[in-house]
Amino acid sequence: MYEDNPESDDSTARTEWGSVADLITSLLTAVADETGNRVSDLPPLNDSIDPDAMESLLTSDRSETVQLSFNYTGVRVHIDSDGYLFVQQRTGPTE
Repeated sequence: MYEDNPESDDSTARTEWGSVADLITSLLTAVADETGNRVSDLPPLNDSIDPDAMESLLTSDRSETVQLSFNYTGVRVHIDSDGYLFVQQRTGPTE
């Protein structure tokens, strides 16, 4: 699902993940869709973040929502432990 903010030059893709096995697949698929690449053409995820640490942090049993944001292959990834994943690519001019 794409959400467009008319006041912004950013494009945001939103998806959900439901399990540890689904997390990495959902993340890579969302980034590939947002960047127009194939998943197999993306650089290794561990160049940007430790996938095992990310999974551990987001799937641990906590009473509060855990949120994690990082840059990966030119997009901003935001994931939370409630199962939401947002991928945002800046489409306007950079300063």
